[in-house]
Amino acid sequence: GGVAGKYIHAVAWLRALKATFDHERLAAETGEAATSYEMVFSAYEDAPLLGLDDLGAHKHSDWSDEQFDLLIDTRWRKALPTIVTTNLGLDNLAGSMATRERIASRLQDRQLSQVLRLQGADYRITSS
Repeated sequence: GGVAGKYIHAVAWLRALKATFDHERLAAETGEAATSYEMVFSAYEDAPLLGLDDLGAHKHSDWSDEQFDLLIDTRWRKALPTIVTTNLGLDNLAGSMATRERIASRLQDRQLSQVLRLQGADYRITSS
């Protein structure tokens, strides 16, 4: 037995959250059930394992940074395994987010985290 988990690109996760705003508005107008923000957020917040790809690739705003901070902080508090990939170093990632110290701190918590730095040429540029 493996562990069931979820994987999503950081930008796609933000889009999924934003899409719930339209769903909730339309549901209120039509009386139909809608996928709520809380349903989408909790699916990733509570996943036994989460893969969050390309953190830092999103357009930064107070709202988007707050969503990532809340997701990572909640998972850190629950000690849920989270795999985060980024093309940025933690210093660069931290420098690009309004909530940088909190996110970088939680990603580097030595009791719960292991940072792996993979180095090499960008295969998208070097492959022929």
